[in-house]
Amino acid sequence: MQASHPQVPAPSHPFPSRLPARAGALLLLAALAVAPLAAQDDMAGASLDLNVMNLGNGVSAIGGGLDGSVLVVEGGGEALVVDGQGPVGWSALVQAVPLATEAKVRWVVNTHYHADHVGSNAHYGAEGVSIVAHMRTAEYLSRPGGVPELNWEYEALPEEGWPTVVLEGGGTLKLGNRLVRLIHLRAAHTDGDLAVYVPHADVLHTGDVFDHGNYPFVDLWHGGTVDGMIAAVDTLIALTTETTQIVPGHGPPCGRDELLAYRAMLEDVRGKVNAALDAGMSLDELISTVPTADYDGTFGQPGGGRRLVALFYKDLSERRAMQPPR
Repeated sequence: MQASHPQVPAPSHPFPSRLPARAGALLLLAALAVAPLAAQDDMAGASLDLNVMNLGNGVSAIGGGLDGSVLVVEGGGEALVVDGQGPVGWSALVQAVPLATEAKVRWVVNTHYHADHVGSNAHYGAEGVSIVAHMRTAEYLSRPGGVPELNWEYEALPEEGWPTVVLEGGGTLKLGNRLVRLIHLRAAHTDGDLAVYVPHADVLHTGDVFDHGNYPFVDLWHGGTVDGMIAAVDTLIALTTETTQIVPGHGPPCGRDELLAYRAMLEDVRGKVNAALDAGMSLDELISTVPTADYDGTFGQPGGGRRLVALFYKDLSERRAMQPPR
């Protein structure tokens, strides 16, 4: 199949990138207080070892290493792989997948465009595997880009790694008589997020809309929003029961209780940021109150909390500025 640059319409929602200079500088510092997204594959001395966990019913999770969690689903003599580690970890993943399934990989699903999830695209694409992604993700993967505000740049993937099945919304894939649902989560972590639900096994891969044990990153520069992130988590919660096995974008598999606790944290931080904006507080003043103090022990180091607050402040304050005067 001849690859081509996906033709994508302009977003229907605005995502301004400007912030007052002082707040913008603090946002940058807060964002760099934890490992930068673009540098996750450069962690010196980090282990590339991956662990394969059998979740039952022909479904396995692969985790560890440097990058995002991977889901493998088999059925009808074929396999589907959700996400693909990063520019370094992909080679270990390709060796780990046969430990999860003897079936030939037919599909690779990209939950979003970030480098730590799409490292195996070029490998599998060169083997003729169909790569599935939302149209926004397909756009980002086929051209260079970045976030100047965070001093972060990325290159386009090689052509063989571009998605070949491009979705405008969600969809369904079939492996023999087994269905796999792809759910588009709008304006959440990015504007191209896909969650993957496997009904026969009651397993859900969330992409980076949910990180287990980590504060999330909301990519405001590629369509992510605070309100959309929380709405997306609500969509994920509605798919789950007490027995659902959840494979997060990062971290070990978990259950519904962890997803509910994560949602409560996001809602609480949003409430605190909105209250600070109502009171006319600057971002500096808000961060000095350590609004994530109650969660730092569960979701990571304080630097991740500062970054989350800065991202929430940026998004919510800019959206207020866009509202017409009352």
